Amino acid sequence: MGHDGLVSEWVRQKREAFEAVEGRHVKGWSGVEMALRLEGPDGHPVFDDPSVHCLHVMVLLADLDHGEAIEVLTYQNDCEWGLQARAAKAERAVWDGIFRWRAFDDLPLGAVSNIRLRHSDRGDIGEVLLQVDGQEVLLVAGEIYETPGERLEYHAADESVLVFTDLAAADAITWSGARPQS
Repeated sequence: MGHDGLVSEWVRQKREAFEAVEGRHVKGWSGVEMALRLEGPDGHPVFDDPSVHCLHVMVLLADLDHGEAIEVLTYQNDCEWGLQARAAKAERAVWDGIFRWRAFDDLPLGAVSNIRLRHSDRGDIGEVLLQVDGQEVLLVAGEIYETPGERLEYHAADESVLVFTDLAAADAITWSGARPQS
């Protein structure tokens, strides 16, 4: 990894949880999606925007083979956030308002391979790049903020999970905060 001297035992366990998914099969994706804007013209939260090329989620759930599931969410380490994977909880809460539970049918299904983790300078897991049935999926610890004037701002190392299937779209974004490079 190159960051082993910086990675605590706790973060090392988080890394191993991601690596344990390699070779498994994703049967479905779902999760708790976060609104991009608190209020649209109709007074309701806005979850879709054609300029946003990722999912903005609080929790991403992957249903795996053998009836198991993992959830990907963030952890906080002082003022920085990282990604973690853990066994999914059996119960799924009801969400409303700026959060909604939904299936993510556009994400690829199939065998997970080639998992690569990118650590921040502090050693936290800032990004996870994996292939599902040969298609790349990038998970970023980050957040999309609504700013005055309805502009959206992308923050790296923040408390949500941003899910990209187009890596060029992730690289084209002007990020607030540094994304991990290795």
